[in-house]
Amino acid sequence: MKTSLIPALLLLPSLLAAQSSFSIKGYGKLLKDGDSIFLSYKQNDKFLLDSTVVKSNAFEFKGVVFTTVKGYICRKDNPRFAELLMDARDVYIEPGVISVQSSDSLLHALITGTPLNNDNAILEAMLQPVKMKVEKVRNPDHFTPDELKDTALVNATRQQLLELYNERVAVQLSFIKQHPASYVSLVTLAGIARNSRFIPQVE
Repeated sequence: MKTSLIPALLLLPSLLAAQSSFSIKGYGKLLKDGDSIFLSYKQNDKFLLDSTVVKSNAFEFKGVVFTTVKGYICRKDNPRFAELLMDARDVYIEPGVISVQSSDSLLHALITGTPLNNDNAILEAMLQPVKMKVEKVRNPDHFTPDELKDTALVNATRQQLLELYNERVAVQLSFIKQHPASYVSLVTLAGIARNSRFIPQVE
């Protein structure tokens, strides 16, 4: 299957707009009062960082955006200083009210409410079966020294992970075909194209 970049690229001019307001309203049963929540995204070639605190299991951000971008929210760890963000989630910053709903952490939150975040939620739901398969496979990087000596085990595990990666890409390409006019498709396509093996499928 070949998926053309052209329809997605035609979207780019529409992503540049006048200043518009956005808000992010989050709720999680296990979010604790006083937890710090950080929002990071890029505008006008500058990285912006905002923060708020959880109150009554909820948090909210408000701001303005000139260009639709992909940013992220994280809990507790300040991205300006932390080497690793333990509880973080991608979010598309665009005009409108963005809803973040979680039964436990930000990592597993459902983000909807605006067109791109709705599209991304669809993509994530499509990828969920593959994600569950991957979670059941032990990463060879976590093997014990004795397990690493078992070349048959290492090779079989790596092959299994490669097959699941290919399955993931197939699902992503299916999403792109179904949503050719979505900026989420363009972002996804750019990620796929980083692997030279898949370039012929996205040309």
